[in-house]
Amino acid sequence: MKRSITLLPIFVLFHLISCAQAMPEMKLVKGGNTVIGGGYQYEIQGYSMIYIGQDQSFQQINRKGIAIGEVPMPNNPQKKVSVSDFQLGESEVTNAQYREFVLAMVLKADERKTFDRELKIASKKNESVRQLWQPIFESAAAKGILPDSACWTTDFVFSYNKPLTANYFWHPAFDDYPVVGATWKQAKAYCDWLSKVSKSKRAQKGLPALPNYRLPTEAEWEFAALSGGHTQEEVYRRQVFPWNGNNVFDDKGRYLANIKPSPRNYIDDGYEYTAPVKSFPANEMGLYDMAGNVSEWCEDVFIVYSAPIDMNPSRENRDQIQLFYDDEDANKVWDMKRVAKGGSWAEFQYGAQCGSRMGWEEAKGSSRIGFRVARTIAAKQD
Repeated sequence: MKRSITLLPIFVLFHLISCAQAMPEMKLVKGGNTVIGGGYQYEIQGYSMIYIGQDQSFQQINRKGIAIGEVPMPNNPQKKVSVSDFQLGESEVTNAQYREFVLAMVLKADERKTFDRELKIASKKNESVRQLWQPIFESAAAKGILPDSACWTTDFVFSYNKPLTANYFWHPAFDDYPVVGATWKQAKAYCDWLSKVSKSKRAQKGLPALPNYRLPTEAEWEFAALSGGHTQEEVYRRQVFPWNGNNVFDDKGRYLANIKPSPRNYIDDGYEYTAPVKSFPANEMGLYDMAGNVSEWCEDVFIVYSAPIDMNPSRENRDQIQLFYDDEDANKVWDMKRVAKGGSWAEFQYGAQCGSRMGWEEAKGSSRIGFRVARTIAAKQD
């Protein structure tokens, strides 16, 4: 898989600060009852999506509907769930937004003013902006909040992804791209910081604090991806993706999400790797990239379903959970992995189905995984 990237000149108008200071745009999701699941449960091994339960690699179906190789059957049982009203980020958290978190955690107010001034001067003179970021990154790494930019090369060891490793997180050309390489715990830390920022801003206006930002539960995420309540018949036969129908492209052949179109093909959807958020149409709720671009962390621990069970994100009642794994493997999954939903730029259309779910180690970042924020609705919220 050959990769290339063209960076914008560093002396272009540097809009980092104004872009990064923006709070995530939130959309109201009216709760209700629905049926979720019906997709695939998988993990990533090397370049392949591995179908959990039958140890089978995912294959692809081409545009003519012809299966290339053996196609797995869905094994994620459908479940009836009830979801309360909540808010969900309009798009995935971007590099610019996450960088603001890093700067706030590393620099004091006066240090931030100096950094912003030096950054603006360096960008105008076409000097090395990367050198200014280096001590910031080192401090952020020491605090455990720096995304793993090396994921671009560790995830794809035989590809030339060094430019992405070196530039993806800091360069203004990638401001509006989803942050990747952030662990589940780092995503949680971002939510905690964002909650404090929100409370501070509202306190300055004399407004009461709102519920904290957090990661969505798997049930919330899938409910929102489906644009609200659907019957079992609709989920299984009609709405496989965040849009109506079961195709990943429209009637003009344009892809509706940033996914991997076919084996060794990353570009037919218009993007070789991630895309700027909001590059593809939103679903009926106005939510972008609920399929493809990057998979998104959810609150839930990753348990492989073998039968319909409750959707408790913490899975506190483990005695009622039926697993494909034996007890030893189940404990490993329980302790280390979290759910990621939506599929990514590097996965086939199976992963982009609303009912599909991936397991990934909570302490490990990936070039395939980002996140969006959620928030519970307060009793009286303005």
